[in-house]
Amino acid sequence: MAKKIVITARDLGRTKMENFCARCFWFTYHFPLPSDHPFRSPMPGIVSTLDSYIRRVVSVTYSEKRSLPDWLANALSGMKVIDVLEPKRWEARVGDFSLVGQPDAIWKLPDDSVFIVDYKTAQLTPSQEALFPLYEAQLKAYGYLAQGNGHTVSGLALVYLQPQPYRDDPDKLLQVSSEQFTLHFDCVVKQVGSWTREEVEDMVYALGSILSQNRPPDGRDQCKGCTSLSNWLEGIDELA
Repeated sequence: MAKKIVITARDLGRTKMENFCARCFWFTYHFPLPSDHPFRSPMPGIVSTLDSYIRRVVSVTYSEKRSLPDWLANALSGMKVIDVLEPKRWEARVGDFSLVGQPDAIWKLPDDSVFIVDYKTAQLTPSQEALFPLYEAQLKAYGYLAQGNGHTVSGLALVYLQPQPYRDDPDKLLQVSSEQFTLHFDCVVKQVGSWTREEVEDMVYALGSILSQNRPPDGRDQCKGCTSLSNWLEGIDELA
């Protein structure tokens, strides 16, 4: 029996990156390294800690004040939110494939529609801007999944929390870190434009057609990942 192909919302965005390689992706999907594998580099724990902290701050603020934190509400131009919903892991069948995903935040608006958000703790540098197509496709997948679960989606957005280094303001550094080590953030919102269900389904079919092949497809020209894999396999073969 053929293996069930499950595509995550984040996977969907990989095809939008300039350096996407179908061969590399096929290998990483079908032969993933477990979290305790000695050759795998784990994600720094601070990333998940910050994401969890942001979600908690927003949730507790809304629970206590029935409003978003001021820094977030201001960045959203005062958008009215009437409820903060608990994000769920959604799944939808798209042809022979399954699409899954869970956004960071779902906010209910006065017209009963929802606004879906993903938080990013990062400076909006050119390298971070280059990742926007990936995040955009990811959010569109969340919108698709939300619609499939009975929601009307009125908007999708990335909420960036940019650490402020205060390089040119030593007095500010002394002020914010005099008693304990602290780090300030600026909030910037980048909304995703219009999208259609057909657009998301086309991305799922394109990625699913790659992953459902019995053998790895051809790689991208001059792909560093393919070269590294070939060199590694040759080295292993020589030792064997």
